[in-house]
Amino acid sequence: MWERVQLVCPAFPELQLFLQARHHHRLFRCAQVALIVAHVALFGYGQLGKPLVYGRFLPFGNHVVAFAALMNDLMVLAHLVFTVLATTSTRALADLIAAVLQERATKSHCAFHLCVALLRLLPIAPIGFGVWLYWDLYPYLLHRDVCYYSLNLTVYSCAGLLHKINGSFGAVNDQLEQLGAQLGRQHWRLILNRLARLRASFNVLYQLLDTFNSYVKALLVVVVTCISINILFNLTVITQFAVKPGDAYSTTLIYVIHALFILMSVGQAAVVAFVGEGLEEEGERTTRICFTLLNQLDHAQGKSEPLVARELRFILEHSRARKICLHAGGFFRLNWGILGSITSTVATYSIVIIQFLLK
Repeated sequence: MWERVQLVCPAFPELQLFLQARHHHRLFRCAQVALIVAHVALFGYGQLGKPLVYGRFLPFGNHVVAFAALMNDLMVLAHLVFTVLATTSTRALADLIAAVLQERATKSHCAFHLCVALLRLLPIAPIGFGVWLYWDLYPYLLHRDVCYYSLNLTVYSCAGLLHKINGSFGAVNDQLEQLGAQLGRQHWRLILNRLARLRASFNVLYQLLDTFNSYVKALLVVVVTCISINILFNLTVITQFAVKPGDAYSTTLIYVIHALFILMSVGQAAVVAFVGEGLEEEGERTTRICFTLLNQLDHAQGKSEPLVARELRFILEHSRARKICLHAGGFFRLNWGILGSITSTVATYSIVIIQFLLK
């Protein structure tokens, strides 16, 4: 379906596992159904055991904290369900992932891959602290932490795939920019052939990005909402323990655990915003390069000049007409602006929650 290019950077192991699972279609379908049933059952089990947790740690007994915990648990459960449902079209999604993984990786992508690999391990720290602190009550909290880790895995896997697409856009833009230095020096027919190949490469990348956005747009809405509610819940717990602290030992550990979870959520939002912003910058860069080359053609002479200008206009029109960005349908675009949106949402609701906790 997609053009194959040699991969020079290791892929994400969970994505490689998914690609292997597509060869066992019926077994994969059964695993999907079993995952949804298991997560819903574990969610119910955790909610039944929450009174025991709240009974041991009195600050958790506040109704505001309990409501924030319930909303947080519901959203991480919704994320898991949407993630499983997003893999329903196994063959088409597997083709998309394989196509992205086959794009040539750059040095910047390899560095980004290393950072993402480290960030994917970040939830292990607060989960480990939680096991140590709540050992006898931990079965009721285990599902929530599994959902946290799954959310982290989903976000960074999507970010890694998108960064590879972004790197491919950058490589094609570099070739288009280098072509500008050769206008008037090479034969026009050679320039036309190179432009035709570049236009075909752009079209493949546009199709890849459009397909990716169509698969993950609903999941992105859930993920961004989940990140916001996760930050709110952890801020609520920290505020409640600051207002009504328990013993110094448990209070300090609570601060550490929930501060790490906040850091994890902020990191997820920042990585997604960074990748989305990079995609938009590459789209704007394509437009700028095309305008520059068209201006250079005004001073060039040759019979093939109109044909070269036509190819450049095709590339220019595509770069302006196609959505070269990470977006959640008609809801929002994911760039640095999404951090401001999450910050304003958290700040607004935090003020209301703090007022309730101080009563």
